[in-house]
Amino acid sequence: MLQFLAHECSEVYVAIDALDECIDKNRRIIWSGLLSKLKSSVSNLRLLYTSRDIEDIAGILTGSTRIEIRASDADIEAYVRAQTAEFLPQICEQDAELQNRIPQAIASKAEGM
Repeated sequence: MLQFLAHECSEVYVAIDALDECIDKNRRIIWSGLLSKLKSSVSNLRLLYTSRDIEDIAGILTGSTRIEIRASDADIEAYVRAQTAEFLPQICEQDAELQNRIPQAIASKAEGM
């Protein structure tokens, strides 16, 4: 279907979220085959994907522009503080130290995600 529609457009934009999670039912990576098929069948393809850092086994991603986006620890802490205030208000109101430790612990382990 995409091949057919691509002939009617000067450029085709495809966005794939969580490319690193493109796996089959046996948990084997299928993104390499998916991208190869897309690139070979749609010549006017412009691809945007999001992913954790992945090893490019077949060189499919060679020549791609990479932009690393990471959340700061401060942003993660602010998000977690808001969530704990909303979903755990009694616990956090009773223990100010815990209110600070939860966001800090999560941010330190999140690695920007």
